[in-house]
Amino acid sequence: MVSQIVTTDLDRTRTKIREDLEIASALMIYALRKNINAFRFAGLRVPRIIQVWEEGMELPELGDMATEVAIFQEHLYERIGALANNDKMMRRIWRINEKTRRFREEELKDPVAARDTLNLIAKLINGLFARDADVCSELLLEGLERWKRSGDRTFTRRILLARHVA
Repeated sequence: MVSQIVTTDLDRTRTKIREDLEIASALMIYALRKNINAFRFAGLRVPRIIQVWEEGMELPELGDMATEVAIFQEHLYERIGALANNDKMMRRIWRINEKTRRFREEELKDPVAARDTLNLIAKLINGLFARDADVCSELLLEGLERWKRSGDRTFTRRILLARHVA
């Protein structure tokens, strides 16, 4: 009985996270397509690991890097969302960032997920520099699909460690 309750709770939590990530992706894709030429990196500090990241690189110590990259993701997503010039959309992105922060930090502590995330963010930054809304949109969707497919053994641990708040 307890096992069934935990499984149901985890399924609900996974669904909430998936829904939030889908909404955030849709909002950011809209913002990118609306106004990517207005995107600026000024004032946005890109973590050193992302600046030098190349696919296949060795990961640094995951603890500190996970928090730094998770915070950067929030700032980057806020900056992208701001391109829409829509206060309601920004408030939604802020809420989603807040609700998924601990989950993203825990996800970045898993080496496989960390590599995937760093690969994606590095490509997204390159797409933003190139002002290519199509590439950026595809990368956001790729990240969402990667997350949906992740049925890896660490998902349950990450959920339990980073309870998603409704």
